[in-house]
Amino acid sequence: MKKILMLLSAGLIVISSVASAKTHPAKVLASDVVKVKAIAVHQVANDSNQAEVFMEIKNQGKHHHNLIAAVSPLYKETQLHKTIVNNNKSEMRQVSQFRIVAHHEKDLHQGGLHIMLINAKAKLAVGEIIPLTLVFDDGSYLLLHAPVKAPLT
Repeated sequence: MKKILMLLSAGLIVISSVASAKTHPAKVLASDVVKVKAIAVHQVANDSNQAEVFMEIKNQGKHHHNLIAAVSPLYKETQLHKTIVNNNKSEMRQVSQFRIVAHHEKDLHQGGLHIMLINAKAKLAVGEIIPLTLVFDDGSYLLLHAPVKAPLT
């Protein structure tokens, strides 16, 4: 009797798992619906050890996604930043994420949101292409190739 109850319980678990999978659609990953264009790396003027990354990020999906990190093997550290004005002076602040709203575009640009690349492992030349990986809170990621541009003033 005990063995029969165990078999029935196992069968019910399998049946409920299959039914649950049919009623809940597969989760759409950020990497499937987030698209990037106009990406560029600009070395910080007078500091070849740091650079800023600008781009347009578009979420073509139905759900919001959060960019939580960026990684480049050519830099020891990367940070997500926003520029704020405090007492008529621009300051950069590290943030934990960039929210990319469904069906909207997030513009990373000078004087706003951007990615900071810190402590270059080697000097980069204008025209080089560097690898950059965007990491999302759902565990997905996008591998990008960003051109190095002249410093902005």
